[in-house]
Amino acid sequence: MTTRGGTQAAVSSVAHKGSTGKRLMDAALAYARANELHLALEVLTKDAAAIRMYERLGWQR
Repeated sequence: MTTRGGTQAAVSSVAHKGSTGKRLMDAALAYARANELHLALEVLTKDAAAIRMYERLGWQR
């Protein structure tokens, strides 16, 4: 899964029920934007909840 940006960096799965995962992703995206980084997520196919959260946040496979 990827989103727009410059240089590539990796972020591990942070999806949890509730808004903690969203807040962590928002912080990671803000940091990436400020540092001209391109985030790429690595998600196991068994982590369906994480995939759903990332897709809700606008990430694409």
